Amino acid sequence: MKPTRTILLVFAAAIAAASSAFASPTPDGWHIRKIHRADADSIDSVATPDPLVTPELPLAPTPAKKADPEVTDKKPAAPKADFLSIAGEPIITDPEIIAAFVRRNNKTFPVEIADAYIRVGRRYGIRGDIALCQAIIETGWFRFADGTAVTPDQHNYCGMGVTSRGMKGCAFETVEHGATAHIQHLFAYATRSPLPEGEQLLDPRFRLVTRGVAPNWTDLSNRWAMNPNYGNQIIQLFNQLLNYANSK
Repeated sequence: MKPTRTILLVFAAAIAAASSAFASPTPDGWHIRKIHRADADSIDSVATPDPLVTPELPLAPTPAKKADPEVTDKKPAAPKADFLSIAGEPIITDPEIIAAFVRRNNKTFPVEIADAYIRVGRRYGIRGDIALCQAIIETGWFRFADGTAVTPDQHNYCGMGVTSRGMKGCAFETVEHGATAHIQHLFAYATRSPLPEGEQLLDPRFRLVTRGVAPNWTDLSNRWAMNPNYGNQIIQLFNQLLNYANSK
């Protein structure tokens, strides 16, 4: 075999191996699993991926020194360093896209909730699109089923005030108030800043939080819920939302 042909075969094998390394995990399958509370700010049950897999964010590929110009590298770029931060601007800003994503598991989900999370999140500088993914986990796709005492008319999207199974927890008058209370609780965890000017405190547990103790979603693990993988589950679900949005 000629040396040139041998080099090309080795290079092709390396590309195939690299491509398989960036295969995306299948996002199918969610079930409801009981968890224990940490700060008693979560509801009785959360939806977790089945099988439970800790999400791995894509790594930046190592560029080849002399890549074939005809080969196109379509691997996802590494996320920015602030991708995991609770504070920041939303990536998915279209409430209709978010609503369509939720409706794959709950056909009655109202777009009004998605709209509130994006709008309120922007007022507080909190990522409303990821906050809604946390609400999906806390409410079981907003079905409020599988044994929780919380009901949809409470507009309690994060299990606030539910300290043990069977408790109904806090109730809020409107969708906007429920989303605001959730965003305010995240704001308390992620920052030490005062509420934005003109905002009314609706979160009854705001002052129970050690301010700024959890700037990243992964910091909520063993805090918001006694689950060491809790923050990763939120990010994993958000990655599924991103993939869904990118497919539209």
